[in-house]
Amino acid sequence: MGAIGLKGEAGEPGKQGQPGRQGDRGSDGPVGPIGLIGPPGESGKDGNPGTAGHMGPSGGPGPKGERGEPGSQGRQGPSGIPGSPGQTGPAGKQGERGESGTPGPQGAPGQQGSLGPKGPQGPRGTKGETGKNGENGIKGHQGRPGQPGLQGSPGSIGEPGEPGIPGNQGAVGPLGPIGPAGKDGVRGYTGLNGPPGPRGANGPNGSPGSRGETGPPGTPGAVGPPGTCCSTEPDNGGPEPYKSYPYIKDQPRESIVQQDANIMATVKSLSSQLEDILRPDGSQKNPARSCRNLQFCHPDFKSGDYWIDPNQGSKVDAIKVHCNMETGETCMYPNPVNVPRKSWWTNKGSREMKHVWFGESMDGGFHFGYGDYNLGQDLAEVQLGFLRMLSTKASQNITYHCKNSIAYLDDETGNVKKAVRLMSWADVELKAEGSRKYIYSVLEDGCTKHTGEWGKTVFEYKTRKTIRLPIVDIAPMDIGAEDQEFGIDIGPVCFS
Repeated sequence: MGAIGLKGEAGEPGKQGQPGRQGDRGSDGPVGPIGLIGPPGESGKDGNPGTAGHMGPSGGPGPKGERGEPGSQGRQGPSGIPGSPGQTGPAGKQGERGESGTPGPQGAPGQQGSLGPKGPQGPRGTKGETGKNGENGIKGHQGRPGQPGLQGSPGSIGEPGEPGIPGNQGAVGPLGPIGPAGKDGVRGYTGLNGPPGPRGANGPNGSPGSRGETGPPGTPGAVGPPGTCCSTEPDNGGPEPYKSYPYIKDQPRESIVQQDANIMATVKSLSSQLEDILRPDGSQKNPARSCRNLQFCHPDFKSGDYWIDPNQGSKVDAIKVHCNMETGETCMYPNPVNVPRKSWWTNKGSREMKHVWFGESMDGGFHFGYGDYNLGQDLAEVQLGFLRMLSTKASQNITYHCKNSIAYLDDETGNVKKAVRLMSWADVELKAEGSRKYIYSVLEDGCTKHTGEWGKTVFEYKTRKTIRLPIVDIAPMDIGAEDQEFGIDIGPVCFS
């Protein structure tokens, strides 16, 4: 314990203590009866001072008074109790180095210090004796790769791999050699008459033509002289017109008979052609204009495939359709009729879900076509246009095959935000909600949740605006993951 330090300076006056608790109030004495008011008496003399009364209870603290003037310094009070150590003050300035003290006693050995820097290599020592074999050390790190080995012999041929993803379309190659001339095409339609050309130069006189057929009988000539009795031959002296008269013994010549036969054959051919126009049988040689036209002509015909020619004219561009003889509908087949079931789209890192058009944006996708490939797409569209003009109603079904893909109603959320969209012929989107005239209906919905199994949803669209059909493209939204696939069955478009 160290020596007692010097007397410290007087501490600051302590804070004012809290006021004491207010004492209990004494009980009131009984109230005496009120006396009569007497006449005022004379002022008495001042009495002797009374004895001091008992000290009353302490009153509550009075209002705070004004600050008084500083009092004179009081006497030094007695030494207070040593206070608790104060907080460590800031470090003072480093003092001057003191004198070296006497060496202290040797301390205990310290811990081994860190390895110092490597010293210079010493001189080579003499060879020591062979030491004993040490214990097996810890397994070392893997060594660096060795040099490439010699090329091995070729392995056996492996199994064929799966077809790769279709690559991007390559650049257009150089123009190939001109191929051989194709077969003669189908005779085209007769074109419009061109404007008259300039008048050509007069050609040379032609050679005399062959003698024409005998003309019609001329007017009777003048009466000749009397002939010989009962003679069938004309008199040599008769007039020339009599010699060319075409009738002998009231019988016509052979040329007249041939002309009549040609006229009868022509009339018969025209009659047959008129019968074909008025009563078509739906064959390729005698197509009807529409299935309703065929139904009127042959009410006993059954539903099936028939040939029609909506734009009439040549039969070369007739198309094969399905006729529903119960309703009179004309149904034109799509080409192709379906889209294979597989994963058509991969979402490459984007978290945003959006509708993706099959024919517009997907690799290998295509717009839906209609009609016969052999006829040509342009002619099929012409016939489709005439069929629309001859009809007042149109309808079509589309079947969406799904695997882990929502087609219409989302069973988890209970809404149709992920429903597919269809593109009409008139470039109008057909949706699950919105304007009533552009909403499709759902006949069957088997694609409401992700089950890992294949399901299907059947869409149908009916309209009196025939220009809106057929459907040419489809855009699903719930696709893009590795386990999501879809396929499409395209139904025929029907007009009535």
